Amino acid sequence: TEESTLGGGLRITPKVPPPSINFIEWDGMLRTVFNRKHKTIGSIFKQKDSLETMRKNYNTAVSLRGGAPLETGDDTKAKLMEALEASGFAEKRSAQLNTDDFLQLLAAFNRAGFHFA
Repeated sequence: TEESTLGGGLRITPKVPPPSINFIEWDGMLRTVFNRKHKTIGSIFKQKDSLETMRKNYNTAVSLRGGAPLETGDDTKAKLMEALEASGFAEKRSAQLNTDDFLQLLAAFNRAGFHFA
């Protein structure tokens, strides 16, 4: 395997085989949760800009599949918090999660109909 070391001594080793995920969506989720890595995941997704982005993404996905869109930020917040609490990630912090946790978090968002691309 190919390894690279970043300036701070952090070693990055690619997973073999790579997980079967949409890497654009993966990147979008990680950018969102690491924007404020010491906040809880729940508090990150309660912020107005995160709620609006997630509502737009949800409504785009729903329009392609057919279904009811989320009308308000409150609807979005309730649906997001339900998904986060059911999966156990609402009170966790990004900086404390590992790769498998992030894969589970992305799956929880996708099951609830939320996407990051």
